[in-house]
Amino acid sequence: MKIRMLGTGYGECKIKRFSSKDYRRHGGVLIDEMILIDAPADIFELESDLGFSDLYNKVSVILISHSHPGHFDADAIMKLAKRQRIFVFADKETLALIPQTDRIEKVALSPFRPIEIDGYRIIPLPANHRTDNPKERCLNFVVSKDRTVFYALDGAFINNDAWKMIKSLHFDAVIMDTACELSEPTDKLISHSSFSMNLMVKGILI
Repeated sequence: MKIRMLGTGYGECKIKRFSSKDYRRHGGVLIDEMILIDAPADIFELESDLGFSDLYNKVSVILISHSHPGHFDADAIMKLAKRQRIFVFADKETLALIPQTDRIEKVALSPFRPIEIDGYRIIPLPANHRTDNPKERCLNFVVSKDRTVFYALDGAFINNDAWKMIKSLHFDAVIMDTACELSEPTDKLISHSSFSMNLMVKGILI
C-alpha cells in the first residue's frame, strides 16, 4: 500500500504563505493512486505548482470525512469526475452538497458498516468532531488491502464506540492530526488532537 500525504494543515494549524518553508496546504491522503481521502480545493496545487500533472488520473474512489473546507470541496470533486467516473463515499448530509451528475456515484456511509470496492475493505468509524450541520456524522476510516491504515483526522480522542471495533483490528499505520499544540485540555481538543493526546492514543493502540 502506497500512501501519499497531500497536505498537513488541518484544524487550528495556520496555513502560511506559499513562499514560506512552513507552508502546509490542506490536501488529503492518496492511497495507491486510486483512493483519495478528503478533497479540499487546494489538492490541485500539487499538480500546478509542483508538476505532478497526472497525480489524480487514476482516482476512482473518494472518501470524505466531513464537510469542513479543509476536507471537502464540491467543485474539486466535480473537477476530478471530469477525468473519469468516480465513487464518492460519505455521510448522506455531505453527499447532498455534491451536484448530481452521471460522472459521480454517491454512496452513503453508515458507521461500522464495512464496504468492499476494488479489493479494498473500508470501515467508516464515528469521529469526535462536528460541523455546523447537527445531522452530519463526521467519520474516520480504516482502509485495508495488503496493509491496514487508520485515518483518524479531526476527531480528538478516538470515539468510545469506535474503540470497541478497533480492539479487533491491527493497524500498520495510523494517521492523526496534531492541530492543537497545547498539551492541556481546552475546548478545541473536543474536535482536534494535541501531541500529548496522540502519544496517549499511540500507547493504547500498542
